[in-house]
Amino acid sequence: ANAALAVTSGIDQRQSNQEARIEQGVRSGELTKKESVRLVRGQVELQKMENRSKRDGVVTKRERARLHKKASGESGTMAVVALASWPINCISRENLDPCTDNQHPK
Repeated sequence: ANAALAVTSGIDQRQSNQEARIEQGVRSGELTKKESVRLVRGQVELQKMENRSKRDGVVTKRERARLHKKASGESGTMAVVALASWPINCISRENLDPCTDNQHPK
């Protein structure tokens, strides 16, 4: 089981980072309750996938790839949710965040 835990340490770190980002978004007001619930559900799904992968004591290369793909998808979802809360004039192809801090919704 220790080998399986070591294999998913990268996923565990990504989950920890995501949870911190969600908490920060809630504290700053950048995320609504509905948005945070959606993001937390994604983290719960990822944790369930990880638990299933570890069940037999071995996390295969394919399982690790699926876990990382899910984690990347959750990270992307968070980015989209965050961008959706910005005023449209703050987003451009050249620079995703040309707004000053006081222009971001709180």
